[in-house]
Amino acid sequence: MKRIYLFSLCFVLIISFGIFIYPGLYKYDKFNQKYPVKINRLTGQTQILSVNGWADVGGYDSAADKMEQYKNEISELLSVQNEKIKNDVLSSIRVELDSIKESYISNSEASEFDGVRNRNKIPNEINSSLESNEFFEKGDSPDRVQEVMGTPDSIIGGELHEIWKYGNSSVTFSNGTVNGWSNRDNNLKLK
Repeated sequence: MKRIYLFSLCFVLIISFGIFIYPGLYKYDKFNQKYPVKINRLTGQTQILSVNGWADVGGYDSAADKMEQYKNEISELLSVQNEKIKNDVLSSIRVELDSIKESYISNSEASEFDGVRNRNKIPNEINSSLESNEFFEKGDSPDRVQEVMGTPDSIIGGELHEIWKYGNSSVTFSNGTVNGWSNRDNNLKLK
């Protein structure tokens, strides 16, 4: 019986040594790879080494959860605020554009727009006079061509056969009348 008692005592001593002395009561680690941390193996109490010594962490997880919740609330408020600011700015721009449009319409006269719309239309009486004064055709005299086109860039030939040059275009005269033309620059005023 002594043997069993001795064997039991050795077994309890080895187990006690393994639990309390060999690994130690505390497990040591590092927080963020900077600060030493010790954790009690039996109670789970955690302490961080600071300038003032070992300080209890107590409730770090709950504080981290609260900070995360606070961060999410702030993000939500910011997104709502950004949407409100965007809508306010767009609304004020719409109001300003509408007022500018209204003031422009009230200050403008319809005749200004009619002038722009009808800028290419020429009244018939002016149009008929332009037709007679602004174009030349076969059989017209050199004086008529000069009246319509102006002075030529160059004149080639003689009295019976002449070619008047206007850029790359030319007018051909035969016996003092327009006989033909070449309108390469599309600048001749032809009927």
